[in-house]
Parts: sequence; C-alpha cells; structure tokens
Amino acid sequence: MMDLPVGTEALRGRRAARWIRESTSGQADRYGPDAQREQQDRALERYGLVDTGVAWTMAHSGRTIAGTSHFAEMLAGAGRDYDLLLVGYVSRFARDLRTAVNARHDLHAAGAAMLFCDEGVLSSDEDAWEHWAREAVEAEAYSRRLGRRISEGYRAKRRRHGDPGGHPPFGFRRGEAKLIEPDLKTVPMVRRIVDLSAAGVADRAIAAETGIGLYTVRGVLTSPLVVGRLRDGSAANWEPLIEVATWERAMAIRPGVPPTPAGRQHRHGPMPCRCFTAPRADGASSVTVATTAIARSARASRPLDHRDPLGSAGASMARATGASCMRMPSAGCFKRSRCGPRR
Repeated sequence: MMDLPVGTEALRGRRAARWIRESTSGQADRYGPDAQREQQDRALERYGLVDTGVAWTMAHSGRTIAGTSHFAEMLAGAGRDYDLLLVGYVSRFARDLRTAVNARHDLHAAGAAMLFCDEGVLSSDEDAWEHWAREAVEAEAYSRRLGRRISEGYRAKRRRHGDPGGHPPFGFRRGEAKLIEPDLKTVPMVRRIVDLSAAGVADRAIAAETGIGLYTVRGVLTSPLVVGRLRDGSAANWEPLIEVATWERAMAIRPGVPPTPAGRQHRHGPMPCRCFTAPRADGASSVTVATTAIARSARASRPLDHRDPLGSAGASMARATGASCMRMPSAGCFKRSRCGPRR
C-alpha cells in the first residue's frame, strides 16, 4: 500500500478512478456528467495520473448516496483498484457531511485519497483540511437550503392553487398550467375501482379484473384526491371524481383505513401493532388508543379475531370512547403496512 500523498505535487504516477454523480436520471442525460469528466480529464493531465478506467456513474440523491451499491463498491476498491478518487465537484460526491467525512476516513484507511478536481483540494493534504471541510459542509448546507425552498414552494402552491405537488397519481395529469388536474382518459377507471371496492371486492380481485397494478389500485383507494381533497384535508382545485359517500363506503369495507375525507392512514413502527383506531360514531374523526395490556390479555385468552380482537374489554372501551366499531390489526402488522390482513 502506497503512502497517502501529502500534497498535489505527490500525485504523479498514482492510479485514478472516477466518481460521477447526478441527482436524477434527467440530469444524468444532460451536460452534468460531461462537465465532471472534463474536470477529471484536466486533473489526469495536470497531475500526471494513471487512468485505470475504473469509474462509477449514477443518478442518485447526494443525501442518501452512502446507502447505494455504487458507494459500497467504491469504498471496497480503494487501495486495491485505485489510489486516488477523482470527483469533479465536491457536491457531486455527496451532499451529506457525515457521508463525506466517513468516506474520507475509510479511503485513507485503505490507502486511497480523494481529489476535488475543480478546486484542486486533496483529502490527504493536512494543509488543505479546512478548505476540504468547508467544501463538504457547504455541499450539505446548499442541499438543505434548496430543500427548504422547494418545501416552501409546494406549500405556497397548495395554498394558492389547491395543488398537491409531486408526480400525478393514477387518474390525474399535469395540465398546461403545470397544475395537477383529473385525466379524463383514466377517470372512468378510477370510478370503476372505487365502485368495486365499495361493493366488497378485494383489492387483488379489482387489480385482476381491471388490469391495473395492485399498488396502483391501493393508491386510488387510499387517496383523498379522488374526492377533491388534499391529504391535509383542504380542498383541491377540482371537483370530486366520485361521490364522497361511495368512497367512504369503500374505505369502511377496506380494513384499517379510517373513512375520513382527509384520507388518514393508520401506520406503525417496526414492531407489531399495539394500537387500534376507533372511528367515532359521527364519522368525523378517529381516536387512537394504546391497548397493549388489553390486547395481550385478549390474545392470551382466545384466538385473535380481527373483527372482535379485544372481546368484552374492547367493547367496553368502544362504549367509553363513543366509537361505533373497533379493529385490532393482526400481529403481523409492521411498518408501512396497514391495519388488518392483506387483501
């Protein structure tokens, strides 16, 4: 293993690999990667480096790049396949300070270093450490500022235009004004999906009958957009695609989805569910009550029944909270799953 270079003058003859990253596939198809390659080409010539041909090119967010296979492969090849990692600009490496600092440590431990080609900043140059650290901090700071501006823009868009932002879901499109609006070509299918669900047809059967993907079907059935409401309960800029009563009837049949126009979904952490949602008798809201002790005693005394998992104890609590019904999710309900059995 070669000693780490203490400055750019000690780079001659070292083996170089390239790191090229853009945040999205759309950016990767434009001029960003070419600009990074030009910076790397100049560094290869300027410092007398050996181009190994090893390169990683990807379209991924700089905030979460550390969790990708590209990043793991890059670290695994340090000191073995290359001695110096060429990065066109610091922001193209990562936009997360912890990721940058940890990668610097891991690369050095393996006998490799990192060069920000545009600034000529070498990670193993102790005299340039402060410059390197400032660049890494600014890369994340910019990302955070941009994220705040984007969030503020979406909030303003929702307030002014009743637009949810993001990618249009099934049944919608983005119109000429760049606002989400109903897609008249697919609205009939949205209505068909909801009508089938309201008639008691399971999600998988709806997907099979309509030819629409299962997760698209579930997305339609859990989206308040189809009744002209945003996810925060405020009004959208279009009229309901279906009657609210029909949608609520479908929600009441589907397990674990409270029948509210706001479309709230009951979600859970990584541990099995220990709570139930009790819709109020007037249907206006829901009350979530922790029931760990009651649920355990109920399961110990009798097999779990999704329709009446808490027995008399659950019925007593239902009366106390004014609920018309109570549902207990199955013991297999984990993060990102909804209460109740899969349909």
